[in-house]
Amino acid sequence: MFKYALKNVMRVPLGSIAIFLVLTILFTGFMVTYSISLSAKRNMEDMRREMGGRVNLEVDIESYIDELVKFQEGKTTTQPVMKKLEWTQVDRISKSEYVEDYNVTLEGAGKSPIKHVTYESTEESGDLNPDFRLIGDRLLEYNSEFYYKEKILVEGKGYTKEDVENNAQVAVIDRKLADLNQLAIGDVIEFTSIEGVDMDLKIIGIYEDTMEDTGNIPMSYMIRANCIYAPYTTAMESRGNASYKDLITETAFFVKDPLEITNFRNRLYRTTIQLGGYLLNADDAIYEKKSLPLSFTKSLIEQPGRVVLVGGLIVSLLYILVISFGKKKTGTALRVMGLNNKKTFRFLVSGFTLIVLFSFVLSIVLSLLFTQPLADRTILSTQKAVEQVIAVSEQDAMENTYMGGGLLDSMSVDPVYEIFAGLKPFVLMIALGIAAAMLFLHYALCKWFVYVGNPMTVIYEEES
Repeated sequence: MFKYALKNVMRVPLGSIAIFLVLTILFTGFMVTYSISLSAKRNMEDMRREMGGRVNLEVDIESYIDELVKFQEGKTTTQPVMKKLEWTQVDRISKSEYVEDYNVTLEGAGKSPIKHVTYESTEESGDLNPDFRLIGDRLLEYNSEFYYKEKILVEGKGYTKEDVENNAQVAVIDRKLADLNQLAIGDVIEFTSIEGVDMDLKIIGIYEDTMEDTGNIPMSYMIRANCIYAPYTTAMESRGNASYKDLITETAFFVKDPLEITNFRNRLYRTTIQLGGYLLNADDAIYEKKSLPLSFTKSLIEQPGRVVLVGGLIVSLLYILVISFGKKKTGTALRVMGLNNKKTFRFLVSGFTLIVLFSFVLSIVLSLLFTQPLADRTILSTQKAVEQVIAVSEQDAMENTYMGGGLLDSMSVDPVYEIFAGLKPFVLMIALGIAAAMLFLHYALCKWFVYVGNPMTVIYEEES
């Protein structure tokens, strides 16, 4: 069979070489470009998973500022009102099928007999200047500073949901504050809120801060080491009967699958009218900046991939039609010579089958060799375009005097010019399907020529 196939190929050497090259370019180009595109997409998904499923519900400050400017310029007669985070929103959104858990953060402030951390720029504390911030959450690890690893629990434990339910007067304090006052796990801190509520906070954990205070800090309660963390119900209790007792500082929802964040937000924006004036921010500015090179790579590689695929398919299909109809007379002659239908069919299809098989195998080898190098080169080529997009985005934000939505945090993040690519099994199976479809079309045409019609009639038609 191989000998007949080789003879069949050598009958038209230039044509065989041409279609071999076309098929190799088609299969290699398709497998390389689409593997890189799929790799970029999956790398972006891995990046999203690594960042987690946290979605922060925030007041849309940018919209508020725009409306305020319009009011001040006389373009509207309605003075905008700053939105605030509502408990009804938290309750409604937390019941979403996408949400696994949620967090609310409440902040208070107060004084204590213990020493507080100070700097040279810090003013002396007085009756109107609290020394400490009391920050409450549903779980310590849900607090944004602990979630993003700015602060790390190094001793003891955090508070639990049971502590929240019981309004437990427990606290987690900074290592600097503990060392300054020689405090340890189990010690109790006397704390009096600015609303006049006295509390005895038992230390259950100590954390270390990976960040440093910068600039002049006028008030001691603004110093990071003077932050005391407790259950949010305890922070709420410290407010006494103040009108703002249940005022929420920050809200976050934890989506079960980070890849479903877009669907989660779209569902809420479509069904929740009360979200006007609010944002659901999943660290979008950070994610977009980090993944921008991957996004550009995906877009950049898909266009030539489509051209190679469509062009290669058109040329291949034309070739199949031409050689298939060209073999009609050859098949008829073989049948007249006494060759049975089965052998005639095998003879006709063997040459093209051999070309496709060799081309496909070579394409796999080339794809394995060149997918990663081409992916690396492509993502590095996006650097100039990425920098331009980032520069324009940051400049627009500066001009609008708005740095919300995570944009300020994203300025300390660098784009990721790294891609892990390789020949993807899914793409390989599609390429195999294309090859199989070509062979099937060729086989079908050849079989029709062999098994349909009287050979003498065909010869007569050819001669006439």
